Amino acid sequence: MRAYQSHGRIRTGHTSENMATLRSFAINQLRTAGPPASPPDSARQPSDPANDH
Repeated sequence: MRAYQSHGRIRTGHTSENMATLRSFAINQLRTAGPPASPPDSARQPSDPANDH
């Protein structure tokens, strides 16, 4: 292997395993983070009765 070639090449044949690992990681990160926080009342804009349909 030449000095300029990357040792971090993508290997073939492991796509499904890699995607399953990535999917599990993403799901676990979302579970750990919990539900998104609601914005404070001061950040909410009052509804405009003229625009209600």
